[in-house]
Amino acid sequence: TVSLAKLTATGTKNSTTFLRGDNTFAAAGGGKILQVVTATDGTERTTSSATFVTASNTCTLNITPSATSSKILLMFQSIGRINTHTGNMAFYTIFKGGSNLVGNEGMSGFGVNNGGNTSGYLFSGIDIKFIDSPSSTSQLTYDIRFRIESASYEARLGSGGTGSSDSTLIAMEIGA
Repeated sequence: TVSLAKLTATGTKNSTTFLRGDNTFAAAGGGKILQVVTATDGTERTTSSATFVTASNTCTLNITPSATSSKILLMFQSIGRINTHTGNMAFYTIFKGGSNLVGNEGMSGFGVNNGGNTSGYLFSGIDIKFIDSPSSTSQLTYDIRFRIESASYEARLGSGGTGSSDSTLIAMEIGA
């Protein structure tokens, strides 16, 4: 065992630093949650659009990173619903500044593969987690969008009404 007094390490040793492998004392860094912003929508939203549309202005949030090295952890949770027609698909995604963060199939989706009928709905939980690396200290706007595979049908987001499941978007700035 070597006591701290016998170490030739550089830096300040105290309750907020640790001894690194290069024999220096340093403050712990990275992985700290620097801020959290949330947006919630308690209304059921509907679309028959085959291109992504905004879910609502209430599932939009703004966050301004404090450093260009920060990451933004995005989490979204809601309930989706589609008509039970065979081949019907719904897609859900997050946009940043008006641009889709991923491709046309979004970050989450579900559909009816076979055995569909002409009445009724299929429900599914929508759970999205995404890490964005914006390399910016400017205000960023994130919003939820969704679409249906065929404009002949409809996709819904959120269940609305009494005992409903709100749609919730959360952005966390994670320090590098």
